[in-house]
Parts: sequence; C-alpha cells; structure tokens
Amino acid sequence: MNMPCHDRRESPGPRAVCAALAFLFALAAVSAGANVPLYEEDPYDQITLNSLYNNQVLKVKPLPTALRRSILAGRNPVKLTVRRVEDQDKEYELLWRNVAKIEFFDQLVLNKASALVRDGKYEEAYDYFSYLQLNKPTTPGLAEACEDFLFAEANASYHNGQYDSALALLREIYRRNPKRPKLDRTLAGTTDKLIEQHESHGNYAAARALLRGLAAEYPDDPTVAKWTGRWHAKAVALLNEARVAQDAGQWPRTAELSRQLTAVCPELPGARELAEAVHRNYSRAVVGVTSAAAQISIDRLDDWASRRTRRLVYRTLAELTAPSTEGGKYDCPLGEITLQPANHRLTVRIKPDVHWAAGNATLMGADLARLLLMAAAPSSPSYRIDWSDLMQSVAVRGLYDVEVQLRRGHVHPEAMLQLIVPPPGAAASSDGAPLGNGPFVDPAPSSRNRLFVANPQYFANEPGRPMELVERRFGNTAQAVVALKRGDVQVVDRLNPWTLPALRADAQLKVQPYAMPLVHCLVPNGRRPLVADRNFRRALVYGINRQAILQQMLAGVEVPGCVVTSSPFPLGIGVGDPMGYASDETIEPRPYDPRLCIALANMAYQKYLDAEGAKATRPTEATPEAITEANAADKTDPKPEAKKRSKKRKLPPLPKLTLAYPSDEIARAACLAIQKQLDTLGVSVTLRALESPLPRHVPDDVDLLYVELAVWEPVVDAGRLFGEGGVIADSGPYMALALRQLDQASEWDQVRDCLHRVHRIAFDDVTVIPLWQLVEHFGYRRSLRGVAPRPVSLYQNVEQWRPAFQYPVEK
Repeated sequence: MNMPCHDRRESPGPRAVCAALAFLFALAAVSAGANVPLYEEDPYDQITLNSLYNNQVLKVKPLPTALRRSILAGRNPVKLTVRRVEDQDKEYELLWRNVAKIEFFDQLVLNKASALVRDGKYEEAYDYFSYLQLNKPTTPGLAEACEDFLFAEANASYHNGQYDSALALLREIYRRNPKRPKLDRTLAGTTDKLIEQHESHGNYAAARALLRGLAAEYPDDPTVAKWTGRWHAKAVALLNEARVAQDAGQWPRTAELSRQLTAVCPELPGARELAEAVHRNYSRAVVGVTSAAAQISIDRLDDWASRRTRRLVYRTLAELTAPSTEGGKYDCPLGEITLQPANHRLTVRIKPDVHWAAGNATLMGADLARLLLMAAAPSSPSYRIDWSDLMQSVAVRGLYDVEVQLRRGHVHPEAMLQLIVPPPGAAASSDGAPLGNGPFVDPAPSSRNRLFVANPQYFANEPGRPMELVERRFGNTAQAVVALKRGDVQVVDRLNPWTLPALRADAQLKVQPYAMPLVHCLVPNGRRPLVADRNFRRALVYGINRQAILQQMLAGVEVPGCVVTSSPFPLGIGVGDPMGYASDETIEPRPYDPRLCIALANMAYQKYLDAEGAKATRPTEATPEAITEANAADKTDPKPEAKKRSKKRKLPPLPKLTLAYPSDEIARAACLAIQKQLDTLGVSVTLRALESPLPRHVPDDVDLLYVELAVWEPVVDAGRLFGEGGVIADSGPYMALALRQLDQASEWDQVRDCLHRVHRIAFDDVTVIPLWQLVEHFGYRRSLRGVAPRPVSLYQNVEQWRPAFQYPVEK
C-alpha cells in the first residue's frame, strides 16, 4: 500500500499518519470559533483523500499560485508538498494518486455562500460574495453564483411583496447578464406589480419611469403595451371631459381634469395646450407647510399657522404691513384710517362694495360702528380691554364714514383695530367661524392638504391672481425643501435656520427673511408649587446654555437678528432698529451658570419640602386618644423635637418637570437640548408635544410651556401677553401697575419708559424665561413672481403672486 504523505524527516506508517492528521484536523475544528465567518479565518486549502484512506479531509496552507494554476488547468503533479494548518513547521509529501479532491480557499468560501443562499440566509451570503468580489474576483463559478444569489433573493422579495427590492436585484442581474434565462419574464412581472402599486397611489410619474426602464430593456414585452394602452385610453377620456368643462366655462373642474391628465399621460397631444389654457384662466399656487391652523384667530401671539392662514380668509380693519420708525406701519385694506392726535379723534372711511364671501350684503358704516362697540363690550367675543378703556364714543357719519372719539391720546390706536369685520346679523360659515372677506375661502378647513379657492366677491380682486392656493403639509422641513427643489411646491413658508446656506446657493430658489422676528420663551406655570418659586425659575435660567443651543440651531452660520435675549419683546434686527423700542438694552441676559442653578434649585426645593412638611404636621383637633398617645410618647422620649432636629435630612430627587412645546422642528430641537442640559444638573424634564390648536395658557399639568411669541407691537401686545387673560397670567401687582401706566401713556417717550419697566419687572421676577430671538425665513422658486420682499406674513401680498406655467418634462 502506498503512503499518501510522509514527513521528510520521519517515515511513520500510512495509517498512523492519516489518523494523526484526522485527529489534529478535528481538534482544530472544535477549537475554532463557531461564529467566525469562514472568509475571516486564515486562508487554507482543503484536500480530500481517496477511499483507500477513508476519505480523510486535510487542511493545508494555501498552495503556491503557480501550482494552483497548473491544477486548475488540468496539469496535475505527481506529488504535492504541503504544510498542515495544525503543524506548519513540518512539510509532507502527498502522492497525487491518493488525492480525491482539492478545494482552494476561495472555492470553499463560494461553496459556503451558495449553501447560505439555499438556506435563505441572504444577508449572510451577501457578506461572503462581497469578500470574494473584492478579494478573489477570478474565483471559478463566482459570476454564475452571484447571479443565482441575486435571483434567489429577488424571488424571495417578490413573494414578500417587496417589489421595489426585487426589481433592484433583477436589474443588477440584467446589468451583469441580460441574456440570463427567465430574466425577461421575471423582470417584467415585477415591474408590472410595482406599477400597479404606484398607480393605486396616483404616482403616475414613478409608474411611467418604471415602464420606460422596462421598455429600454425589453421593448417588445407585453407589459409595455398593456400599460401604454391603458394610460392612453384613460388620458383621452380625461381630455375629452376637460374640453367639455372648458367649453362650459367650468374652470375649477377643467383644472382638476387637466391635472389628472398631466399626471396620467403628459405626452398626449392636446394635453399641454389644455394646461396652458387652465394656467391663463385659473392659475394655482402650492405652498409647503409643516403646521396647519386648526382654527383662525386674530388675537393669538403664539400660533404661527393661524397668523399665516388668517390673511387668506380675512382682511382686518387694520393690518400690520412693516416696521417703521416708531412702532409698526398699519394699512386699512377696507378703506382709510385717519388719526387726529390733537382732537383725540379717529375716523374711518370705508371703500364702497366691500363684500363678504357669501351673500349680497356690503360693508357699511353702521356695520363698522357695531364692530367697534362690540370690541368695547365685556360680554362680546371680540372684547378688548385696552380698546374699551380708550374708546369714548362712536358715531356714523354717512354711509361709509365712522368717527371714533378717544378718551385720551394714544401712539398707535390703529394697532387695536386688527379686527375681523363680521357681516350683518353675525352670519357664520358651517363650522361656526365668521364669513370671510379675504381673497380666498376655505371649503375644507380640517383637511391635511388645504385647498383655498378664490373668493369671487373679494373687494380687491386683481386680474391674473391665483384662483386656487394649496397648503400641502409635510412631516418635516426637509421633505418640504425637496418638494420645493423639485417644483412640486412654489413656496415653503418656514425654513429651519441650519438649511439657509444650502438653499441660498441654489440658483432656482430665493430665500427671504420675514420683517418681524419671533421671541422664543418658556412660560412657567405659576399654579405648580415648585415652578411658582422665583428662585427655582432663576435656577432654570442659569441652567440653560441658551447661547450654545442657538449656535447649534444656526449650524455655525451668523444670521442677523438671531440672538440670545432677556426680553419677551423684539430686539430689532441690527443696531438702532426702531422695532426694538420696547426692550431695555441695559438688561443683559443672565449667563449660563450651572453651579448657581444647582444652588438655587436646592434652595427652592428645600423651601417646597418644608412647606409640604408643615402641611403634613399641621395641628388638628385633639381627641382623648391622641392626648393619651402624646403623653406616652413624652414619657418614652422626653425630647422628641431635639432628636428630630439632630437628624440631617437628605433631599430626595427633584420631581420631574413637564415641558410642553408646539410640534414643530425648531421647538422640538430646542426642547431636547434644554432637557439634556437640565438633566445633567439634576433637574429631570419630561417633554410633551402639543398638536394644533395650541392652548392659550399653560395647561394645568404642565410646568413649562415653550412658546414662539410674535409681540410685534408691544404698546398693545404687552397687555395681551402679561395682562388679564393673557398668555402669561397672574404676573403680579407690579406688572399690573406697569401695564396700567402703559395704557395711560400718550407719547412715545412715555411708552418706551413703561415698556422698559415691564421688561425689568418680567426679568427680575422671571415671569417669563426668554430664550432667544429668531428671524424666520421662507423660500420660493424664482419663477414665482410678485412675492413681497421681507413681508410680515407670507400671504401679505398674495394677490400679486403670479405662478409661472410649469409642465412636466420627462426623460
């Protein structure tokens, strides 16, 4: 019997050698890590002996490259010189006639990968194939095995309903081997399923892109003809129906059918011409938003969406249009307001033919007089305490003229007249809101994507203005920006500060700041015992690194007007900006001081615990049983109080605070940072997102409320912020006195002094915790003409918007 291998230094018997090799091989297999992938092990080749030696399997160091090539080419040697993996110091000679099979390491890895594919373990198999393609791309059979792997995984994805994943895998196979058997049918079937999904969701553009891809690969496949014919027939029907509606002058219906037609088959002859006719007669603007107004209110300082949407549906008696040298600039869209300071008189002349959205009634002087009287009546929903205190009498002077006599002078009485004028009889729409008199009506206020339709009775109609405006709501600003770049929307109403540099670099987009900033604050709940303590509120201020949070939100970009502040009133934008007249520049924001935060918080908490303990030990009416027990205790411990005082009490952990915030990205990011900073100082905070409509006051079960204040005319808004029924209730007697003095001020110097006093009181008492001032920005496509630079609100001049005609161009 021939020896299969032997040591050049010793010559043991063949069976001894094989037994030793088998034992060492088994021992190595047991000691190897069972969870280590094969491709991560040290490379080795595997030799299987013939039946004469019981088909023993040997692991040997990889054979030389030249020898490997010779074996693969069929030029087998007479004998092999090998080194065992288990004993690399010895060389052995192995006669070729005793070798049944040689498997090189890359083939072993490939075999393992194929086994994983057969077992359905595609993720593990992927790592094996990646190793081979990167390190052993010439492995025999690798290309075919990769195709089999991709095909098997595609088949599994298809049966799991993951058609997009299956299609991606099949296209990779097509790139590698377009003539693979059955690939055409499988790829067409998968594409068909995916097209069905997109069509069911109305995403025809994606469906057409899939069909174009299939047609480029297999132009004669029946699936191409099936969908092409189906969409063509549907498009022809839509075009015919749209032309009937167009001939009848039904432009809203024509526009809807044209959009459907463009989505289904934009290349149909006549589709583009129809879309151009619709644009000329019934243009549409689409605005991307991340928050929708649940209700429209005229007196909210902290509801961005409500302020934005109000201008579409309502034109108020006076409207803030820009900052000016002293306070804001106000226009009267319904007519003209004239102030005679010397006589303390205010006159309003109304334009003729001012209609509401429904009915034939027009605005008259008597209607306006009724509104002004209602604003001074405590029982009225439109009651304003400052207007009631200022107005002395109202008189109607003709059909369209109203004269108001004031009790005293006021620097900006028109700021109190941002009032919705209801129609006679207080008629309302179906949802209870007053009928609008703005450029649009809102037929479905509760829908996610809100469609505003042009008000045909709008008193300030202009030719060419948008006849429809859609607010398309997105989950976040990033999604809205993608839609803006793609052209799906023309405007995004609110951009995150950290996105501004990239958007400004886009030549197709224009980024504009709004004219007035927002002041972001935390409003403490004075009804919660711990937060009611001034020292604890001060501790919160010292424990929040506001500058660091602001810099993080700005992503290192300096945005004029975005600064940390100590005031709930605007600071203005730039040095000398008159818009900051209410803020005292000498009051610096409190610095970040974590040690002072901890000290003040513990002081307030100790006081809170002492108060709670006093409540618990408050004496009650003595009973005979209680007296007996007390006497017994005195005999047992003659000095119980001294013993109690001798114990040093350790403070338990602070109770968790609840911080509520509006559900938008800026507020969420800020509150997450505040939570993290306070938590490191031992002040635990639980966050709660609030959906629209936002509460007017801090909810009872909330300690802090994050608000974004639009206090754009502090001379009147200070009372709406700190006064009775304001955002920050129970601001204390000193604040109430300062607000009364502000109401009596008739000169700008007096107004500034009073507002600076309000600022100082709010700062000293930490009535509110100002964080920072942010200048908000919006973005729009340059093709949208007529957008006002630096508007106060997005829709300030929506009547002048002129959307450009857009038609899909597909490659």
